Amino acid sequence: MHIKRLYSKKEKEQALLLAWKVFEQCNAPLCEERGIENFQSFLKQNSTLQMLYYGAYIHHELCGMLAVRHMCHISLFFVSAAYQKQGIGSSLFHGFLREYRPSWLSVNAAPYALHVYKNLGFRSLHQEMTKDGIRFTPMFYKDGLHEIQNAKKMT
Repeated sequence: MHIKRLYSKKEKEQALLLAWKVFEQCNAPLCEERGIENFQSFLKQNSTLQMLYYGAYIHHELCGMLAVRHMCHISLFFVSAAYQKQGIGSSLFHGFLREYRPSWLSVNAAPYALHVYKNLGFRSLHQEMTKDGIRFTPMFYKDGLHEIQNAKKMT
């Protein structure tokens, strides 16, 4: 597996397509129709291309993506269904942490991914809520440097 930062518009558009495919398969069944439309609209906004993107590749195939807004909020974090539960999401997350070392991060975790974020060290800020047809739990991650140090000790 290879983790890299995505710079080009083409790479980012491929990542957004992956996000849509995984959302459609894993998250959409848990959303209202309005939520699905809002998520699709979000992916089409030009501002999504301004976020910081990382991609995970296996044999030159994009299998996971992470997009962070303002260096402190995970906006998109998806791994292809065929590659889930293989450590790809964790590798993406820790790749971002190693490069940027944020002291905190936030995310609005979809019900499907709640356990993933908990395993990465995120804590719930509030119970699940629904906004614009999308269900999520607001979560917070603090002390990324501590997590990095622990990850380095394990390798």
